[in-house]
Amino acid sequence: MILRPSYQLLSALRHIPTYPTFLSRALVSVTVNPEKGLVDEQLSVSVSGLKPEENVTVSATIEQSSKKRETVFRSFGHFKASVDGCVNLVTDPCLAGTYTGIDPMGLFWSMTQAVGKHGRIMTHDATKSLDYTMMVHPGHISQHSDFSSDIKPLATKLVQRSFMRSGVRKITVNHGRLRGSLFIPSDETTNRQQRRRYPAVIDLFGSTGSLIESRGALLASNGFITLSLAYFAYKDLPSVVNEVDFEYFEEAIDYLMNHEQVSCEKGIGVLGTSLGGVIALYMAKECPQVSAAISINATPTFFVFSIRHNGKQLPYCCSIDCGHTVYSDDGCMITNWKTDESKLFYLDESSRSKVLFFISGDDPLLYADDYYMWLKNLTPAKKKDVEFIIYEGAGHLLEPPYTPLFNSCYSTYFRGPAIFGGYPRQHAEAQEKSWLKIREFFTENL
Repeated sequence: MILRPSYQLLSALRHIPTYPTFLSRALVSVTVNPEKGLVDEQLSVSVSGLKPEENVTVSATIEQSSKKRETVFRSFGHFKASVDGCVNLVTDPCLAGTYTGIDPMGLFWSMTQAVGKHGRIMTHDATKSLDYTMMVHPGHISQHSDFSSDIKPLATKLVQRSFMRSGVRKITVNHGRLRGSLFIPSDETTNRQQRRRYPAVIDLFGSTGSLIESRGALLASNGFITLSLAYFAYKDLPSVVNEVDFEYFEEAIDYLMNHEQVSCEKGIGVLGTSLGGVIALYMAKECPQVSAAISINATPTFFVFSIRHNGKQLPYCCSIDCGHTVYSDDGCMITNWKTDESKLFYLDESSRSKVLFFISGDDPLLYADDYYMWLKNLTPAKKKDVEFIIYEGAGHLLEPPYTPLFNSCYSTYFRGPAIFGGYPRQHAEAQEKSWLKIREFFTENL
């Protein structure tokens, strides 16, 4: 007796994928090494299981949501697999996309906004990681809008990068009127009497306000006790900053120097960006405990916000250079601060601090000439304590390495978006170099 397959069975068999095709797609995978690491550390990304010499698009996406807006950053690159069906971002060139060429971290620093305008990746809680979604798509996708749910990725990988190395401790600071977070490097001993002491840094951000913990946590992960200090728009601090009370920062110095694990024989350091950079410079001038100060894109003059010290209001520049204020096509303000030479403050012989300036060459908010106008009025002895580093093509917001360029961001002061400048690759290089220099500078002087 001969058994014949039914018509329905034959029809079903015709629609079963062939074994090789089914197997090749099932094995496409993304490998990240190291699996866990800090956001300022390089990693390697590779893809395997592709067809020989197959064209693929590798993308990375990060999303941040708040009460006001949703921000999505994405990067992508076109690659051609090897004859073995592999792509290695460490050794293989990106043929086109948000960056080109060979760069292991290209997908991270080249991210641009796919959803939302004038946003910024900000970390108010350093215990949380940055979560990137990496995907591999067949073919070469050329537009952000083409990454739709209709195009199924060949592989997906969640990449988590941390701000805090294992063992770093975060302590919420509610000391008197001080508000912030203290980050203490990991300590192998649990014996309170034998805890190691570390050099210490106060970390300040600018007119964005609130408390930004990312840089402080990374500094602690690299061996510095760091106080990430808020001074407005946070908890019970003033919601806006019209006047800076300098005694608040003197209290922060006392708090840090009296901590049992702070090694302060050489003094402490201060790191500030924009308005925070101005405050850092004034701390270097007025506070003998400060032995190392780094100012990122800030001239030595209080602009827009006044400062009160010992009951007296200090001179400040109260306007922007309206003659150089224009608007981009999408409504972003492009301006420069108008620096009045008579309002500059200077380091004198009583200051023992070494001072490092980072100056971004494509920062539209500041004139580079203002720095040299200030430098020429220093005494020869103090000039030896000052170093300028100019990063051509970098924008105003220099962040730790592999952070995307935020060319335009919402400004609290302008109450709208402003252009902060920078070109992606040059800005990325500046962030790598400046982060290395920050650690070297504080290690040498603290």
